[in-house]
Amino acid sequence: MRQNIIIALLLVLVILQLVSVKHSHDNSYRLSSIVKHSANASNDINYILNFGVKLKEKN
Repeated sequence: MRQNIIIALLLVLVILQLVSVKHSHDNSYRLSSIVKHSANASNDINYILNFGVKLKEKN
């Protein structure tokens, strides 16, 4: 159950990343936006995975 929640959150992050890249029109803006959103997504993924590890350790 908890693994499904973590996987769902990761999928939501990937979808949001794709949507943000798709809506970028200017190439230079797109590149800077990809870098910024990739860093944000990386931080979010790290948080989610650490949360999942903590949940697993409690069991």
